[in-house]
Formats: sequence, C-alpha cells, structure tokens
Amino acid sequence: MYRLCIAALLIEALMFGYVFFVHSLHLRVAFLDVGQGDAILMSTPFGQRILIDGGPDNSLLARVGRNLPLYERTIDLVILTHPQSDHFGGLIELLRRYTVSRVMITGAVNDTAAYREFLDTALQKRVQFIKADHPAKIFLGKNLWLALLYPKADMSAELVKDLNETSIFAKLSYGEIDFLFTGDASARTEDLLLADDIRAEVLKISHHGSKFSTSQKFLQSVAPNYAVIQSGANNRFGHPSPQTLERLLGVHAKVLRNDERGDIVMRSDGRKISVKK
Repeated sequence: MYRLCIAALLIEALMFGYVFFVHSLHLRVAFLDVGQGDAILMSTPFGQRILIDGGPDNSLLARVGRNLPLYERTIDLVILTHPQSDHFGGLIELLRRYTVSRVMITGAVNDTAAYREFLDTALQKRVQFIKADHPAKIFLGKNLWLALLYPKADMSAELVKDLNETSIFAKLSYGEIDFLFTGDASARTEDLLLADDIRAEVLKISHHGSKFSTSQKFLQSVAPNYAVIQSGANNRFGHPSPQTLERLLGVHAKVLRNDERGDIVMRSDGRKISVKK
C-alpha cells in the first residue's frame, strides 16, 4: 500500500518555491497532441510548469520538449486526473527524464502493473504526492488560481468500477479568463458540478468527445467560447462522436481538435485569449 504525503491544498503563494517574479504577462496552455489520450501543459506568468495528464505513451516527451524553453527540465506539478493508461502512460518516462516536484492524484485504485510502475517511479524519484481533496484553491500568483471542483469525496478507499468517474475537475482562472479541465467524466458526474461555478471560456471536452459526456445542460452551464477535444486520428472509438459535436454546435463553441490541428496552444493576458495558428 502506497502512503501518500497528504498536503493541505489551500497552498500559499510559495507552493512551488517561487518568490513571484513575472516571467511573462501571459498564461500559456498547450493541449498536446499525444494521440488517443490527454496531456495539457500550462506555463504560468510566474514561471510554474503544470502538466495535467500524460497521454498513453512516450510521444509525450517530444511534445513537452517542444513546448518548454530549451534545457528546461522541471515540472512543478503533475495532475493525474484518473489512473487510466491513456492519461498516465507517458508520465512514467517523464518522471525519469524530468525533475517533477509534485504529483496530484485522487487515490482511486488501479491495480495494474503499469500503474504500479508509475507509482514506483515517482517514489524512487522522491516526488511528493498530493491528494486531490475538494474543495481546494491553489494560489499561483496575482489573479491566477487553480480550483479543484471534483472529486467531492475521498476515492482512496474505494474500488471504483469506472475510473472515469473519479476524474479530477479543475478550473484555472487568470483574471477574467477561465479554463475548465474535466478528465474522462461522463454526463452523470458532470451533473454533480452543475450547482458550482463552472462557467469557462475554454472547456476541455471530457473523454475525448464521447457521446456519453458533455451533456447539453452541462454545456449551457459552462457556456464555453472554445471547446478542445483531445482524441487521436482515426481512433477505434469513433471519438469525437457526432452527437457531441452537434451539442457543441448548439452552444456556438469553436471546436479545436488535436487530431486535426496537432498541438493546440492558447495564450491569455487575463482579459482575452489567442490561439496559435
């Protein structure tokens, strides 16, 4: 049994060891093209590097490398939304090749050799584990916050039938701009968030665009300007589904897809968003 270093998640300004120095006025969020999986790399105006998920394989390494400055080999925080291989597969080698300070997990159980290798590698590298407890708000710098919206209960003691439903929901807020990250949750879990403040300019579409996620009422609550779909080209699941694309059309969200565009890179100054062509 792996013991987690459970840190309080109302984390002070120096969480990542920075005396806040503005590196850039812009927040950069890169939705990495890792095939049929999720990986999102955030670079903050204050120099932090945060990675949400790591895709299915080592293609993550090249994608991370091209989205970081030359010789930058530090990731301050990795957030694993849930322990499935298309979200942690690439993290194993990343842990070996990069300096990763902290890994956030829900504690949901995935008793597979691959997930045990991920945990073992993190422990060998002396990475600090953080438990994703709700509610929590992480202060990253002036006008920049990361809020954890889900899970709303402790998952570590449960053998969950569907690990997708343990996915971390996180909302990144920079000034007037919000990004909502959803893992692989279905509409059933999305319904649990409807009473929360989930409005966001950018929505990472859940479960690669599955028809069982991204319900109409969820979309109406989020009201996104941009919808990002992380799915692989010609994947065997048929993601994104026509039903999901139709629902996105109904809320007039601009759809951006990794299988069509490769890496999707957004920048924000806290007032507006630009998308790299």
